[in-house]
Formats: sequence, structure tokens, C-alpha cells
Amino acid sequence: MAAITGLQGDDFHIDNHHVMATAKHFAVHGQPEGGTNAAPGNYSERIIRENFLVPFQAAVQEAHVGSIMASYNEIDGIPSHINHWLLGRVLRQEWGFGGYITSDGDGLQMLVETHHVAANMSEAARLALATGVDFDLSDGSVYRTLIDQVKDGAVPESLVDRAAGRLLAAKFRLGLFEDPYNRSRLHREDHQRPGASQAGHRGRAKGRCPAEEHWQPAAARSRQAQNHRRHRP
Repeated sequence: MAAITGLQGDDFHIDNHHVMATAKHFAVHGQPEGGTNAAPGNYSERIIRENFLVPFQAAVQEAHVGSIMASYNEIDGIPSHINHWLLGRVLRQEWGFGGYITSDGDGLQMLVETHHVAANMSEAARLALATGVDFDLSDGSVYRTLIDQVKDGAVPESLVDRAAGRLLAAKFRLGLFEDPYNRSRLHREDHQRPGASQAGHRGRAKGRCPAEEHWQPAAARSRQAQNHRRHRP
């Protein structure tokens, strides 16, 4: 919750000095079978609710996170990206989540290539959109099929409108319609502060950026200091 508040700020409307947060990976992704990434998370509903869903519920209802990312794994054989119980009943209906749901990177492609629950990308798009996944976080090849599917009557236009509406609402929350370029302007102004350019040039001359020193792990900094002392003339 503290991390989400730090990213989004204290108000529901996110100002120019903050960004929208995404809570991930929803859900039961952190303790898969065999410890293998994206493997199934086969647990009872009670265990799922009491252990895996608690932080997500707090993120939604208390921190008002703007976005949720579906996870790669399956629960009871159902991939999270097309899990109506998880994304619809729990997240939307029980918790009242009003933000948008994004796929994980290439998570929609995995419905075809990994989970084998969709015959092709078009079917993957239909299943995910109907479940409530609003955004295709990949090269866009899956949801791009929706254009022709809507024209052919295979997908209701209302489902596309629903997803688009949630994404537009997120942009309104970020203030992008009132001042779409303000964040870019603030970024430029920050880099144009007196001394900022000189610090950047000094860092690049040494082969690193100024912030890298700050974020480097303490153990690595200690090893570098020891090596410097060892090789000092």
C-alpha cells in the first residue's frame, strides 16, 4: 500500500508528479507448482482468499490502485487471463475495482501457445476481452484481431467500448486530457536545472550515470572500494 501511495500520491486524481501503479501478478502467481514460473497454482478457494488475495484486496479498496495485471498461471486449470471468477466476480463485483486490467507480457499469446485453451489469436482475444482484460500488453497482435472480429459480428462492439472506456478513464484520472504534455515539460525542466547537465556529463565521462552510484547495492560498492584500495599505487 505504501508503494502504491508513493507512486500515485494521496489523492484519487493523480497529479503530474506521480504515476499510475499496477498491482501484479493477479493471482496465485507467487507460489506455483514445483517453484516454476507460470506453473499452475492449485490451491483451495479458502487458501487463495486468505493468503494470496489479501494484499490485492488492500491495493484495490484501500490504496485505490489504478491497474491490475493478470498472471500467467492457471487456477483449477483456468488461466488467469480468462478466469471469470477471479477477474469478474472477485475483483470487479466483490471488491468494486473500477480501473483497467492489463495482460501480462504476451500473456494472451500464452492462451494459445502454453495453456492451449484457444485455437488461435482471434479466439484468445475473444476469451480475454469477454473476461475483462482491457489492454493487450504485447506487440498488439492479439487484440488487433478484434477490428475484423467486430466487423464480422464475432465480438460485440460493446465489449470493445467497455475496455476502451476503462482505459480512457485511467487517462482522465492522470489528467492527460487536460494537459497531455505536462509530464514531459516537467521532465525537461528537471534536466535543465543548474548543474544537472554538468553532473550528467561527468557521469557519462566516467562511463556511468549519476544515479547509478546511488542505486548500486552496498555490497558491490564495498567490493569496488576494496579493489580500488588494493590496486592503488
